[in-house]
Amino acid sequence: MKYPEETRTFKLYLSASPPEGGTVTIELTDETQGEYLWGDVVSIKAIASPGYNFEKFSGNIYLGDLIVTTGNGADKLRMGYTSLGMSCPDPTFCVYDINVTGNFVKKD
Repeated sequence: MKYPEETRTFKLYLSASPPEGGTVTIELTDETQGEYLWGDVVSIKAIASPGYNFEKFSGNIYLGDLIVTTGNGADKLRMGYTSLGMSCPDPTFCVYDINVTGNFVKKD
């Protein structure tokens, strides 16, 4: 089934790997899932739990530029930000949900 671009919707699901490594949420709502229209841009963020560092985002969609910022203090907080453009060149190939995982690693 083909959808006109302007009516195409995408379901976005966010997760963390490993789950205890941190959280991955939609930046403005702090939710882990949402539904968006074709052309929408969604910013997501990853926040590492104590003892973990944020490593990267992965998923079944092209991820735009990744910006990593480091906070102040002895235990620096690493956060990852990226924007997802909700679009697809051919909707017949984009019938899946969008899954993005924030990958975390234990500190040495």
